[in-house]
Amino acid sequence: MLTNTGIDDFKSEIEKDYHCQIRPKWIPAYAEGAEVWLTVFVNTDIMKFLAGAIVGGATWDLVKAGTKKYLFKPLYEALEKLYQKNLEPWDGLKVVACTLQFDDCEIVITGVSKNFNKVFSAIFDEISKRKTVFEKEVGLEVIKIEMPIEFFEGRTNEHDSFHLDYYNEDYTSSALMSLWRITFATGFPVMIYSFKDDVLYEPKKLHEMLTSNHDKY
Repeated sequence: MLTNTGIDDFKSEIEKDYHCQIRPKWIPAYAEGAEVWLTVFVNTDIMKFLAGAIVGGATWDLVKAGTKKYLFKPLYEALEKLYQKNLEPWDGLKVVACTLQFDDCEIVITGVSKNFNKVFSAIFDEISKRKTVFEKEVGLEVIKIEMPIEFFEGRTNEHDSFHLDYYNEDYTSSALMSLWRITFATGFPVMIYSFKDDVLYEPKKLHEMLTSNHDKY
């Protein structure tokens, strides 16, 4: 939980444009301080949202989906201010995980603590191009996309080998375009998408490939 780090100013700033709840969270001993878990509820299905989004550009302020409008700029600006506020003593704000909860799909992004506008724009540009491709290949709806996924060699269970990288410190969109975990309805199958290969892998197969040639990824 943030204490005396500008969280009250952050809350008052975003309450002008959003309904918000800020709750304390138990943090284990290895936490680094000034850590935030953020959930944003977007009350529409994701493809309607993406159809109205301005993606792939430097700005991603206002998204119109049907009769609804979604304004993100105030949230990004408030998070940037919170990051600057915590440069001392915590070396900046750490948004450990940001979840965007749509009506039909959950997007989980970890390790993004600044450059929110550019990073999120790039992410949704990729999702808009790939989500329907994934669904056509598997024949099921995508209900969750998680990024960035990190491979841990030496795990015997292939599913335990792929973890969200909560403490990624490369705050660029390219850092998120390596491996994604894709969950299909109804929670199965769970696949790993490789940007390098442009292939949707079963975890077991990718685990075997990476174990034999870890330097490839």
